[in-house]
This record gives sequence, structure tokens and C-alpha cells, in this order.
Amino acid sequence: MTKRYFQFPLFMLNGVHTDFQDSMQDIINFAIVDHALKQKVSIDDVARELMYSYFRDKENTYTPAADLFEKIAEQQDEDSLEWFSEDYIIFGADNGKVQDNRVQSFVNELETEPELLRLATINCQLRKVNNFFGITGPDCNYHMKEYNRIAMTINQYENKHGKDARPTIETELFFDLLNKDQDPELFAAYMAIRSVEGQRNFAATNRPIIA
Repeated sequence: MTKRYFQFPLFMLNGVHTDFQDSMQDIINFAIVDHALKQKVSIDDVARELMYSYFRDKENTYTPAADLFEKIAEQQDEDSLEWFSEDYIIFGADNGKVQDNRVQSFVNELETEPELLRLATINCQLRKVNNFFGITGPDCNYHMKEYNRIAMTINQYENKHGKDARPTIETELFFDLLNKDQDPELFAAYMAIRSVEGQRNFAATNRPIIA
């Protein structure tokens, strides 16, 4: 099984000593979206994902993307609108997959609508990330809302103190520390060591530095 890692700024450890559960959840929310937004996705995947999610899973579609999708469709000539239609036309006989010709029609539209492409790309990235990490949980909108809140705090900190170290932790170990050990000191010490280690095979430190 391929290992997965959460990466986050060391600054986020500040909260684990006062509110362990909420701070750990913040780390999850930040790490998931931060990873998602770095992933490359093809315009075909972006188009297919938005069409599928809008017509079959709208509650879990990134709302800004869904809203602009609707708005642009409303401005189009209905007779030539191949990518926004009745469910059975979009999906055809293969009820679980958007038809390829409908996807290509929407790709052509995305190429002329940069803001919709940007939002649809985020939708695609967010919808794929839970599967990547093997987790279930909140929808795209919750993830993005929490990420924006946390990122604002991180930006304020880094604007004042400079770029923060961003150590990684294997997700399986992270959830063990969250659900089993529930020891803020142990978690903080481990992440401090990881930040010192960085990309090196060997690094020396001592207790005062870690503390």
C-alpha cells in the first residue's frame, strides 16, 4: 500500500497544547486541500467531473463552480447547448458516465471561460482528494471554507515571521496519534524532529531545541 503524507506549517502546532482535537482537525483540513490544489488535472477530467458532480452529486459540488456553470448555461442558446441538458441526454445509455461528446462540447466551452475553468479545476481537485487519502468526510465546500480560514492565519504569521518549515507525517501515524495516543506533547515533539530532519538522511538536535 502506498504511503500518504500530510504536510503543514510548523506554526500550526501552537494550538495542539490548548485544543488538541480542533487543532488536529485544522491540520487535516489544511493538508488535504493544500495537497489537492497542487495536483495537475487535465481539462477533460475537469469537464467530466463538473458535469458528473453537478447532475449526480450537486450537494458535494464546489458551489462557486456549480453556480457559474448554471449562470453561463442560462446565457447560451438552448438549441446549441450540448453540455447542459436533461440528465438522460448528458449520460445516455451508460447511466454512470458522462458521454464523451458531451464532455468535448464542455471542454470547448471551458477554453473560452477562464474563470469557470479555474473553479471547475478546483472542484475536480477537491473531489479527488478524499479518495487519494482514503478518507471520508465533509464535502468540497466545507474543506475549502476551512482551508481559506486556516490559510489566512498562516499567511499572517508568515508575513510577519517569514516562511515556516513544513514537515510531513504519514497519515496512518497521524491518525494513530490523533485517535489512540491523544498526546499533544508526543505529537509536537515528533513534528519538531521531522522539521529539523527535513530532506536530510541524518540530522542532530537536542532537547532544548525541540522544546
